[in-house]
Amino acid sequence: MNYTKKKHPMGFYQVYPVPSQEELDHFYGEEYFQARKSYSYSYDYSEDEMQFILTQPVVADYVWKQARNKPVGKLIDIGCGEGFFARYFYDHGCEIECCDLSSFAIKRHNPDILRFFTKNNILKELDKKITDNNRFDFINLSNVLEHVRDPIILLERVKKIMGGDSMLRIKVPNEFSTLQQMLLDSNRISSEYWFNPPGHLNFFTLTSLKEVLASCGFRIVKVLADFPIEVFLLNKYSNYVVDKSKGAEAHSARVVMERYLMDHGTDKYVDFMTTSAEVGLGRSIIVFVEVL
Repeated sequence: MNYTKKKHPMGFYQVYPVPSQEELDHFYGEEYFQARKSYSYSYDYSEDEMQFILTQPVVADYVWKQARNKPVGKLIDIGCGEGFFARYFYDHGCEIECCDLSSFAIKRHNPDILRFFTKNNILKELDKKITDNNRFDFINLSNVLEHVRDPIILLERVKKIMGGDSMLRIKVPNEFSTLQQMLLDSNRISSEYWFNPPGHLNFFTLTSLKEVLASCGFRIVKVLADFPIEVFLLNKYSNYVVDKSKGAEAHSARVVMERYLMDHGTDKYVDFMTTSAEVGLGRSIIVFVEVL
């Protein structure tokens, strides 16, 4: 299918035409993790890569405790993927639930928490939680909003499983950013390489994500980025878009730098990534929000 992009009234870009839910359920349930070998998902991870992966729940736990001054009681990881985020909180005494369209990745990496996992379309699973009047302290939506047909409908559903003291963590790729535009304008890249339907359907910057969240009745608690790996595209000798063989080294450097920052303390890491987010750097945007 030939896809184009269109701009949503709230400022983010969307794929057009949008694939049907049946097409997406098949893609994510049968193909996404099984066929995917990338720097985001893999069959095995080194010790350094595992520390890199676990930075996310460690930082999330830090942000939660800074805001709430108590441990997370009950967490749901929606679109849990390999299950590392949920597993971290389970290991730290949290009651967890997690769901995804495929059990392939969690069976591979975290089979011990399969008893807390539900294989289901996430909207259907949320509707079930809403019907059962379930509430969660912490909701994780890591790399989910970019994959769904309507991110606003999803956020409205998530809001219904939150209480007054709950917190929602959202992570999305930082797409159509000012840095990416600069790379295009300077001919360091020749195309919008991040536009990759049906893998991603929605493309956010921090500005457009803030607009969506405000419209859905959320207040921002904290905004972070992750390491701005796209800075390697500024150098022709490390440009992994022009020369894909450079990608593994760029990823390795990101892993080392994130570990370096965490070695100086989670508080210093958070300060660094907060500033990065504010100036539009970071391959991803991480936002923590609560209900207004």
